[in-house]
Amino acid sequence: SAPAIPPPPEAPFPGPGAYELRDYKEIEKKYMSSAAFVSSTSRWAIESTPSAERPGPGSYTPRVPTKQSFNFNFERKWIS
Repeated sequence: SAPAIPPPPEAPFPGPGAYELRDYKEIEKKYMSSAAFVSSTSRWAIESTPSAERPGPGSYTPRVPTKQSFNFNFERKWIS
């Protein structure tokens, strides 16, 4: 059989000054404590529904949805 091919020599590590230096300017960071003052969103939301039209506490009964077969549709017919 043919002799094994020797692996290529490893590339040397770049020396000082062998790579290109770039000046990346970092984005200015702001402290989190000042985040509320940076926002332009209003603190108080405008109510779109008058309070007379909204239900009061305890005026409805939430219910858990019942289980439904994956193969059944709303017309109670099997999906083929």
